[in-house]
Amino acid sequence: RETIYDLRKQLLQGGDQREYLLDSADRVVDWLVTTYCPKAQHADEWNIQGMQNEFWGRFGVDLRTQELKYDPKLLDVLSEELKEIVHKRYEEREQVWGPERMRFHERMIMLQVVDAQWKDHLLAMDHLKEGIGLRGYGQRDPLVEYKRESFDMFEALMDRTEDEALRYLFLMRTPEEEEVLIRQYQQRKRREQAEMR
Repeated sequence: RETIYDLRKQLLQGGDQREYLLDSADRVVDWLVTTYCPKAQHADEWNIQGMQNEFWGRFGVDLRTQELKYDPKLLDVLSEELKEIVHKRYEEREQVWGPERMRFHERMIMLQVVDAQWKDHLLAMDHLKEGIGLRGYGQRDPLVEYKRESFDMFEALMDRTEDEALRYLFLMRTPEEEEVLIRQYQQRKRREQAEMR
């Protein structure tokens, strides 16, 4: 509770979230590398396409256009290269929006995500409280189980909060970018229709 309220207070007071978000992005990159390119597996078994899809869906970066080496001996190098790509993407977004607007958007996005995730978390905690007594039937101490499960749920809350905030921040577009995309889409449709005639 204190962690969430401290974070909300920081956001409402206009605290700069740049470093927090970049650290969160670095943790996501590390998670992606360990999930899709585990050291225990041979490189041929890695799910490179899955990682590329996740990267696109989280950061809006197409890894197929990057020259990356997927080598088990160089996983740390891969991780660092991916972090550089994310930081560069962040700086590009900051140039498009401008530093002041970027800080504002970061705070607003985080505030909305924190509030939504916190409400969901409180509801889940109510459900946990209602069902925790049943753990006694399984010869487990309900109090110990409650503490363990509530801690796991809180960690999941923080992960979801960071993940959602990053996704919104990296995929958010300016009105000008939307206009360009709409024009490109309309031009493509016209070409397709002309080719069909």
